[in-house]
Amino acid sequence: MSPPPGVQHARVAGNLFYELQSQLEATGAGCRCEILAEMDRHVSDDEVLPPDLLIVCDPTQDRWVKKTPERVVEVVSPSSVRRDTIRKRGPSREAGVRSCVLADPETRKLRCLHLDEDGEYVAGPPGFELHDGCRVRVDPERVWDGLADTAG
Repeated sequence: MSPPPGVQHARVAGNLFYELQSQLEATGAGCRCEILAEMDRHVSDDEVLPPDLLIVCDPTQDRWVKKTPERVVEVVSPSSVRRDTIRKRGPSREAGVRSCVLADPETRKLRCLHLDEDGEYVAGPPGFELHDGCRVRVDPERVWDGLADTAG
């Protein structure tokens, strides 16, 4: 089990939640997508891979997210770089998660990976289209708001 995330991790996750949620709300009533935080993602009967944020566009979700989310967002922690950037990506790809956003507070790098027609993740732009005409774009500058000069 990984140690709990630190303050920088929490700030970045909060910034991402705020940015994405604000954009979804601005889209209007036609958008049925929502951002979920602190939600376990059951990838199999015996494996749970909780991302920092999920974007789901199915209002019929029950207590757990059982269907494939539209997007997953990971804030990379120094103690779990491999798990956050590599280990979690395979089950997301296999399930058909259309894109993954990786935010690294240490390097202040934001990577948006999009599933291509061959079923592989490739680097792409920070914006993406969701169901119901919803469109969101991650602004890299706003992701790092409030971080100390040296992440930790």
